[in-house]
Amino acid sequence: SAKLPYIPLGGTVMVVQSGAMIPDTDMLEALDIYYNVAVYSGTPDSSPHKNYARSLRLAAARAGCDLIMVYWGLLETAQTSYSSKAISWVPIIGSAIPDESQQMRIRLKVALIDTKTGHWDSFVPTAFEDSASSSRHSRKTVDQRQVDILKTKAYRTAVNELVKRYSSQM
Repeated sequence: SAKLPYIPLGGTVMVVQSGAMIPDTDMLEALDIYYNVAVYSGTPDSSPHKNYARSLRLAAARAGCDLIMVYWGLLETAQTSYSSKAISWVPIIGSAIPDESQQMRIRLKVALIDTKTGHWDSFVPTAFEDSASSSRHSRKTVDQRQVDILKTKAYRTAVNELVKRYSSQM
């Protein structure tokens, strides 16, 4: 059986957010508490002759990274309209009536690859949910605040689980 990846506290980890040029700042800040962090693009070159996995491990080795962490995030929403959204009889000036409730959830998947051996493992941290009410005028701000809160919680939880699973083995 393959040995699980290991990264000592203070070790160097290369972080890749799938589909993003650079990983989210909140993830990098959460990791920076425990590790030295290097970043790599999660948008592979589309050249048919380029092997992304090989390029990733080579870049990590050249940067002196013990481990490569790749993560994927999935943000999901569910919206419920209040009855006030369907009927508006009198315009209200200077205030906004909430007309929608939105539930939002973030799920992550994390893969860890030992740079030297190529051994890997993955885990799925706890999913986080949040709900908020908003009006037409506040929706964009409320939505972004909800996303930021969920990302921060999910990233911190993922990093804590990484530390527990992969930095406490020896």
